[in-house]
Amino acid sequence: MLKGNTKDTRNELIYGETLNKSNFDTHLADLVNDELGTKAFKYQVKYIRKTKNPKNMALKSWMKRVRTLNSYLLLLKAGDKRLTEGYLLEEVILENIPARWQREYDLRDMDESNNWSEVQAFLIKCEKHLGENQSHQSDRNQRTQPRTDSRTSTEGK
Repeated sequence: MLKGNTKDTRNELIYGETLNKSNFDTHLADLVNDELGTKAFKYQVKYIRKTKNPKNMALKSWMKRVRTLNSYLLLLKAGDKRLTEGYLLEEVILENIPARWQREYDLRDMDESNNWSEVQAFLIKCEKHLGENQSHQSDRNQRTQPRTDSRTSTEGK
């Protein structure tokens, strides 16, 4: 419950308007746009689409984070909607998984008609049996490369 100056300020801002969820959402979107700029929605969608699963985060946590970020899109632009679950799966999750996982996904004839939990369950199996995310795989590849030790180098001799 608002009291004192905060309540007075709020009343001044919305004087004469009906207090309801729709007005609140509109005012919140206006505030966010004023603070973050009108392109915040576009930048957030681009960020969601391009960000791969961090190497220190389990796939399930990453997928949950993608969903959470998607839910915040409603705050960035009045009247716009979140990305659909199908779009998130096809354009975000499946575009940012390791190639080996993608091959397995394709071999199993899975498609966009699968729901979030089915795709997530399959990808968790991939994570467990095929290895962790791409960043971990590239780290392993780098570790298997022979090191060059400057003390044993024959260059310049």
